[in-house]
Amino acid sequence: MIEKEPSIESMEDIDTQIPPLYKKDLIRSGTLDYTKLVVNRFGSEKFICAGIGTPYWEALCNYFGFKGMMMNMIRRSKLVERTLERLMENSLQKIRAYAEAKVDGIWIEECLSSATEISLDHFKRFVLPYNEKIFSEMRKLGIKSIYYPCGDVHDRLELMINTNPDCLSLEESKKGFEIDISWVDEVVSGRTCIFGNLDSIRILQNGIRDELRMEIRRQLEVGFKHGRFVMSLGSPVTPLTPLSRVAEFIDIVRQESR
Repeated sequence: MIEKEPSIESMEDIDTQIPPLYKKDLIRSGTLDYTKLVVNRFGSEKFICAGIGTPYWEALCNYFGFKGMMMNMIRRSKLVERTLERLMENSLQKIRAYAEAKVDGIWIEECLSSATEISLDHFKRFVLPYNEKIFSEMRKLGIKSIYYPCGDVHDRLELMINTNPDCLSLEESKKGFEIDISWVDEVVSGRTCIFGNLDSIRILQNGIRDELRMEIRRQLEVGFKHGRFVMSLGSPVTPLTPLSRVAEFIDIVRQESR
């Protein structure tokens, strides 16, 4: 859980804590030099993906903390909205810089915005409109958006799809909530590309080879229905997972996809 004292207490704090970013300055600063090197070296054969957080996640993680975000959404909603607007504007500049660097896509992560943490009304007000503008800008620039909202999405999956991300990646079932890939595919119905959510601990790290193959096969069968599917994990690969196991996962996916 992210806990810290809020660093933004007033509208003036927004300018001091989150100064405006500009694409040209990001490029001149050398921040994207490594990205450009990767694109130049592997861009002709690989999908090159950068990563950012959504405005909501950046605001909570870097400026308000969990408690501060929860309280300010109710008590000082205008302050939160203005913070989100600034973060969104800066995100658009980052995306434009990445577009100039010729990345193929951007992984867009969001935590603590699920049904477990915030109400549907708060999700509609403090999350959706900012994400929608980001996804729209990426589509205009020809960059694929891969949206990764963590947690329980049972009451907001349809709203997420309506913001038009190119791809949607969700966690595996855990922590008291369930995300079945068949249900996800049924709701999405081919409107966007969905990523698989294979269990990174129970199956990838700790499962035997047959369990890994069976789960990959099950998820791929779901994905074949609409043909807009990428086999993936619900959470990052754990430090205890050997590279040989990751290679095994990739090999089985390629075998079963033929």
